[in-house]
Amino acid sequence: MNLFECKVRYVKINTSGKEKTVNENYLVDACSFTEAEARIYAEMEVLTDAEFSVESIKKSNINEVLVQFTGDTLYKCKVTFIAFNEETGSEKKTISYLLTPADSVSSAYDNAVMSLSDTVSDYDVSGIVDSKLIDYIPYSK
Repeated sequence: MNLFECKVRYVKINTSGKEKTVNENYLVDACSFTEAEARIYAEMEVLTDAEFSVESIKKSNINEVLVQFTGDTLYKCKVTFIAFNEETGSEKKTISYLLTPADSVSSAYDNAVMSLSDTVSDYDVSGIVDSKLIDYIPYSK
């Protein structure tokens, strides 16, 4: 899975009827930058009638998207996995990022813990932030 963050700029009409230029970030699951660009163009053509431009595309540091949950906001959860090396007596920490839809930080935490319930490693959900992503576009053939 390759996840790309795509920033799109377009003119949006708000509820009072005023036009406003907005930048929105989308997470796209794609095989390459080229495919991510093609997929965000196709998605935006469906979402808006306004002219838009793709301002940037970058690889995301998100490792997994928890699509089995629902919510109004996409939260980014920082999970630190802790492995103990018995030979050296030291701990090795590996950081992973999960994206989960949720309605609050506490429900995002619950989603992360629930998704990690089968994990045999020790872990710590060490941070949760609003990701500012508008939507996740899963891979499709």
